[in-house]
Amino acid sequence: MIPAPKVFSVAFNVVKKFLDEYTISKINVYKYGCDNWKEDMFKHVDPDIVPKRLGGNCTENGDDKCPSKVVWGGKIPQELYLEQRDEIDGNKEFTEAVVANGNKLKLEFEVDSKNSNTKPPVLSWNFRTIDYGIRFGIYSTDTTTGERHSEIDLGNVQSNEMDEVGFIATRPNTKYTVVFDNTNSYLRSKKLRYWVSLIPELDDKDIEFVSQDIQSEVVAVNESKT
Repeated sequence: MIPAPKVFSVAFNVVKKFLDEYTISKINVYKYGCDNWKEDMFKHVDPDIVPKRLGGNCTENGDDKCPSKVVWGGKIPQELYLEQRDEIDGNKEFTEAVVANGNKLKLEFEVDSKNSNTKPPVLSWNFRTIDYGIRFGIYSTDTTTGERHSEIDLGNVQSNEMDEVGFIATRPNTKYTVVFDNTNSYLRSKKLRYWVSLIPELDDKDIEFVSQDIQSEVVAVNESKT
C-alpha cells in the first residue's frame, strides 16, 4: 500500500497477528513520505510505463499524469447527475423515510375475500434509495390458514442507481408485507423514497406502460455512464 496513512499502519499491525506468514509476505506497507517502495515495485514493473506523477518515468507531451493511460478520479460533472423524479405519473404520491441501520421498514396490505364481480387488485411499487442500495422483499400470509409464502425473495437491489419498479398479482384473504431491510448494515441508515399501493388489475396497456418506464430508467442510467 502506497502511501499508507498512520491509522492504517496501526490497524494493520493489529490485523496481521491474525494472518498467516504467507499472506503477510504478499503485503507491503509504505508510510507517507517514504520512497523505498520504488525500488521494490520497479523490480516487477517497468518504470517507463508508470506515469511520472506516480513515481515512474512516463510522460505524454509533458503531462506527467499520462491521461490516455490512467483515468484520474475527480468530481463528477453536474450534467451527469441523475435527477430524482417525484413521480412516474400524476397519480402517485411518494413517501420519504429513513430506514435506520440494523432496522426494517414493513408495509402491510390486506386483500379481502373475493368479490364475484371484481378481480383481486395488483400490488405495485416504485422506490429509490439515496447513495446506497437496500434489501427488498415481499411475503404473504393467508388470513384464513395463517400459511406464509415468499412472493419476492428478500435480496439486495441497487435502487440507488435507478428506480425499482414492479408489481405482483394478489389473492383474496391474504395479507401482503413489503419489507425494506437494512439489518445487514451496522453503520449506515438508508434514505428511501417509495410508493407502494394496491391498484385495480393492470390491463395490457398498463403493463406495457410499466415495462416502458423500466426500460427508460435503464437507458437513462446507461447514458449517464457513457
